[in-house]
Amino acid sequence: MDQWYCRSEKGETGPFSRDEIRYLVNSGVIPPTAELRDGLNSAWIHLTDSPFASGIESPRQRRASVIDVKPVSDLPSVETPIPQPALPKTLPEANRVTRFRNPNDWLAGLVVTALILLIAAVLLWLWRRPVSPGVGGSESTLAMADGSETGVDFATTTGTDSNAADLGAPEAEGDTVVAEDTIEEPVAAVGNDSALPSNEEMPPGKDVVESASVPEPQKTSEDAFRIRLPTREEMVDSTPDSRPAANKIPDDPPELQTSNLSGRSGEAKEVALRNSGGSVESEKAVALALQWLKSIQQRDGSWSFQQVGREAKNGSLDSPLAATSLAVLCFLGAGNTTKSGPEKEVVQRAFDFLSEHIRDGLSRRSDTMYVYALVTMAFAELAAMEPSEVDAKRSAQKLLSFIEESQDPHGGGWRYSPRQAGDLSVTGWQIMALQSGKTCGLSVPDKTVTQSHRFLDSTSFGSGTQYSYTPGNAPSPCMTSVGLLSRIYLGWPRNTKPLRDGLQQLSDTGPDPNNIYLNYYATLALHHYGGEPWNTWNERLRPQLINSQIARGAATGSWAVTDPHGHAGGQIYQTCLSVLSLEVYYRYLPMFNEGPEVP
Repeated sequence: MDQWYCRSEKGETGPFSRDEIRYLVNSGVIPPTAELRDGLNSAWIHLTDSPFASGIESPRQRRASVIDVKPVSDLPSVETPIPQPALPKTLPEANRVTRFRNPNDWLAGLVVTALILLIAAVLLWLWRRPVSPGVGGSESTLAMADGSETGVDFATTTGTDSNAADLGAPEAEGDTVVAEDTIEEPVAAVGNDSALPSNEEMPPGKDVVESASVPEPQKTSEDAFRIRLPTREEMVDSTPDSRPAANKIPDDPPELQTSNLSGRSGEAKEVALRNSGGSVESEKAVALALQWLKSIQQRDGSWSFQQVGREAKNGSLDSPLAATSLAVLCFLGAGNTTKSGPEKEVVQRAFDFLSEHIRDGLSRRSDTMYVYALVTMAFAELAAMEPSEVDAKRSAQKLLSFIEESQDPHGGGWRYSPRQAGDLSVTGWQIMALQSGKTCGLSVPDKTVTQSHRFLDSTSFGSGTQYSYTPGNAPSPCMTSVGLLSRIYLGWPRNTKPLRDGLQQLSDTGPDPNNIYLNYYATLALHHYGGEPWNTWNERLRPQLINSQIARGAATGSWAVTDPHGHAGGQIYQTCLSVLSLEVYYRYLPMFNEGPEVP
């Protein structure tokens, strides 16, 4: 081939002809330590082992003769100029094999790479740019007394979720985008954010985690950053089954569903308890819990996270509206109303308190959107159970309108303050409030439902099988349970493949004794879905809750705080979510007619 290449400490060059190599070796341009090879595919050989080694000492020869050093006087004077041989002429470009065909190619490549990185950084900044909360001036607008946001998170973070790996969630937040803060997944918040743990506090006017708004489809290049939504064929399992066509995803957008509350009392309650997997022991646990809650009700009809009686753990949160709403939902779930049930007086006093504290409007209150969702659910459920309670329905409508106005107009979710870029925890409670409002006969705008779907899409993974706290975060079992229940309430049919697969993963993982928030949402979702996933989950959750209930002392009937964020709501929070989970058998009748299982 006679195309020689040279490699030395200064780099690699070539090709050269045999005569050029010989000239370069003899003139000293190619050092004795260099290596040569003939053609691109041959092996490198030391210069001393090459055909051009005549008169050149090998490294071994030089080491052996090191003692035979010439006297200093024999060496050329420093002042004597050493002739520098001229480099050979550049060979024709077609005959040279180098990394860049043009000496300036590396510079052009560097410039192109820098431009690409700059464009990507600009697009990423535009996508993750926080949306300033737009607080309107209407009567129902929430105005903070001190100009700050308020909110305390109850449930778990991804960092404490031992089951995250079971659903394939990476340790870092998101596959490509990591949130700036250490918090990964605050869940249920109510009241004042001064009670947040130290790593979850947020300064006035700033969100805990900057979350991105979801861009309008087909309108901006930011679509490149959105999670791809499944097609209708991907969403619905293509396996034939005998269920009616109504169970398939309809051509029209899914509608907000309603709940059936008819199983909360009388013979219907006994039937629902038996058919859904309840037991005598689970009902005893509910009764004990209601007695404990009744014993700590305040004189004005409220409950306080900070006043829970002897031998129980206080919460750090000062939000009577939140505590009262959670507690009265437990009494409503057991079939009590203001007009019927053994605890109707307890319920009446609670609603007297709630009505008094929202009568003057919402604009002067400093509670977060979590609180308004809970209060809305309480009034809506009372109105659904007692149609004659027109004041309750009127209050529910007022609260529901406030929730609709507070939705983030860009991303479609909710957060602590009106119109903030949403997170799935707060959004999940708002969707439950909207669904409760529709259950009592109130209307919910289609736009609100559509926007809610858009936000869920932005936090979904695996075509809707898993969900994250905010867009760009990693999915977790806790947020997956919130996302899947929200999908059910927003109209996903039972045979939707991502719904089936996601609930199956939750069922296989099982309830977490240290995460009551996850257990509560997953219990509701799996109960509505039914079938083997629900049976498997229930057989593990029911004894877990019954056996962990306090059975002695002044706090008998309550549950000790095990949830990582339970310090905010204390023993009332832990107990209420435990009771609501044990009332699931009759509190809401299952939405789906199970039909045959899809293989």
